[in-house]
Amino acid sequence: MFASSRSLFHARLSEARWLACLVLLLSGCADDRVAGSAEAQSAAGASNTIAFVGANVLPMDRETVLAEHTVLVRDGRIVEVGPTADVEVPEGAQRIDARGRWLMPGLAEMHGHVPGPDDETYAEDVLFLYVLNGVTTVRNMAGHAYHLSLRDRIAAGELVGPTLFAASPWLSEDQAGTPEAADRIVREYRAAGFDLIKIGSIPRDAYLQMSRTAHEIGMPFGGHIPHGVGLATALEARQTSIDHFDRYAEFLVREGASIAGRDLRTFG
Repeated sequence: MFASSRSLFHARLSEARWLACLVLLLSGCADDRVAGSAEAQSAAGASNTIAFVGANVLPMDRETVLAEHTVLVRDGRIVEVGPTADVEVPEGAQRIDARGRWLMPGLAEMHGHVPGPDDETYAEDVLFLYVLNGVTTVRNMAGHAYHLSLRDRIAAGELVGPTLFAASPWLSEDQAGTPEAADRIVREYRAAGFDLIKIGSIPRDAYLQMSRTAHEIGMPFGGHIPHGVGLATALEARQTSIDHFDRYAEFLVREGASIAGRDLRTFG
């Protein structure tokens, strides 16, 4: 049953890939009203500007729908949003007819676990499904060198996927159990190309050295707060992100309460 379900999944995914490619091909066709001549078509092909014309735009900074709006994107950046009647689309820009459709900023997954190299097809499927569902940025906290190649292939246009930020393998006591080891491994992960350090379970003195080194070389660090470090120390160390609630829960428990001293990892 599992095998047949997976086969059906891949069949549906193949259909989705085909449709996505069709959409990309269609969106690459210049609007006849703009690029009626061979010269204009050539200019459109060379242009770095894309115009989404006539869309219903969800701006996300307020609860409203901007009906019949045009969005101009140049070199991957939004440069103008306004009523279609007021936005001048540059000659040669790629036009996408978005009338009757909806346009919103891409979603960001801030704590994703992208599959590793054990099943590369599955990993690539997951990345494609992120994009298919509007997730255009993923902060991957799974932590494997394989994700560096995925990140770079996406950036090079060789693989369909969201913009990927790759965390290091999580710091454990085995590899970063002393201040000296923590200092060394943070520098090694930075040199390897990881975007941030994922904190696991390391002693307090190693954590403090890790944070000092990370700040020194400009390396973000986030994830867990190790047992024995605590919320207050993590905040003082300016931990970039605290991705689990356990130390918050621990901090809020009053001294002498029955839950004090218990392992609170069930809080995430």
